[in-house]
Amino acid sequence: MIMPLIKLDPNPIMNMQESSQALGIAEKILGSACIALMTFIVSDRTELFLPHDFKC
Repeated sequence: MIMPLIKLDPNPIMNMQESSQALGIAEKILGSACIALMTFIVSDRTELFLPHDFKC
């Protein structure tokens, strides 16, 4: 709500362009896979990724 009232200096890191389209796609795929893995671990459905006798 107050962001339009504040004038901040631009952040050059946030304005960087992707160096490679393939790296951008790989980053999105790996990020999604990590989120899915964490969701399965939290919901105690790790048998998809870990051996049956392994307990977290």
